[in-house]
Amino acid sequence: MTDTTAVTTSIVVDAPVDRAFSVFTDDMASWWPPEHHILQGPLASMVFEPKVGGHVYDVGTDGSECRWARVLAYEPPNRIVFSWDISLGWQIETDPGK
Repeated sequence: MTDTTAVTTSIVVDAPVDRAFSVFTDDMASWWPPEHHILQGPLASMVFEPKVGGHVYDVGTDGSECRWARVLAYEPPNRIVFSWDISLGWQIETDPGK
C-alpha cells in the first residue's frame, strides 16, 4: 500500500486573472528564484510547455536540461496542474507512478 499526500496552495495576486496566469506560465523566470534549481551549472532559462503532457524544465548555460514537472491540466486562464518530479533527496523521479 502506498500513502500519498497532496500539497495544494493558493495565492491571491493583485492582477487580472489572464495576466497572473500568463506570468506564472510564460514568464516563470521573472518570479522563480534563479538559484533554486538542481542543474550542475548556472541556470540560463526556465521552460513551461503549455499543454497537457508538456514539461516544465530548467536549461543550464551549458545547454543541459532538468525536467522537473509534467503538465497534468492546462485550462488557461483558470487552472493549471503539474506534477512535482523531484524526490525528497533532490533527485529527478523518472517513474511517474511514484
